[in-house]
Amino acid sequence: MCGRDLFGRSQLSYVLDALWNEASILTTMDITTDGFGFMLSFGDLSWVPFVFTTSTRFLVDHPQVGPWPARVVAARATGQREPRRVEHAA
Repeated sequence: MCGRDLFGRSQLSYVLDALWNEASILTTMDITTDGFGFMLSFGDLSWVPFVFTTSTRFLVDHPQVGPWPARVVAARATGQREPRRVEHAA
């Protein structure tokens, strides 16, 4: 599997996870304490779509081979899983 497919699938996993757990997002400290605010609305509407599409676009134009795409996806999966593990342990 090429890097583009791995990145696309990991990004899809992240988005589906966020949509599935949307109720828990509304109880985070950013929302309950700070209010939604400009920073979060800017990030949701412009920063996240830009960052997600940039890496995938780069991989479409410059296909990569080797072990590094799988390592990046593994690191991303760990970063996506760890916050939930810590929340449930407390």
